[in-house]
Amino acid sequence: MNDSNRGYKVAVAMLAAALIVTIGVALQRGSGPSDDQTRQLSRLASDLEDCKKIRGEYKDRIAQLEADLKRLQEQANAPNVVNGGAVTASVQTKDGGPSLAMDTVQKVIRSNTGGLKYCYERALKRDTGLQLSQIHVTFRFYIHPTGATGETSLASDTHIDQQLIDCFKGAVGRWKFPSFGGQPMYIELPLPFQPVGAK
Repeated sequence: MNDSNRGYKVAVAMLAAALIVTIGVALQRGSGPSDDQTRQLSRLASDLEDCKKIRGEYKDRIAQLEADLKRLQEQANAPNVVNGGAVTASVQTKDGGPSLAMDTVQKVIRSNTGGLKYCYERALKRDTGLQLSQIHVTFRFYIHPTGATGETSLASDTHIDQQLIDCFKGAVGRWKFPSFGGQPMYIELPLPFQPVGAK
């Protein structure tokens, strides 16, 4: 990209120099430009416009490539939240028990792991120790008949700071499930988290 930019600048400088020389020669002769000189000036002006157009195309292409590079770098550095943890539910049945199906619970959880990923991304920037390997976190919470979550706690196989714990709890606390009849559902959700590239 630098070589093409440099080449463009050299070409423009040469065309500008040729224009100046041609105009200078015409002025020294003390007469107006001949037909040949007029054609030469016209061709040089056209070449200069072509160079400007090519430069604009290069600038657009460079901007696109820089945007693509930034996006790929962000993807390479982004942590990976590994989905697919087993969701288990312990339900106290009373009056027929809750009517919220487990596949519905799993669907809501899958669509809301972005909040957990955000918490993990922030923690990775704070705590370089988290960047070394995968961690496993088990989330425990209740889904109330209103669809709201509550009484969230979690356990991790690796030490995580209180800021990450609070962020995780806040993310789970914002999950909203369909309302159902019966008693609250107790949920256990183990999820692994790992930075991209971690073994």
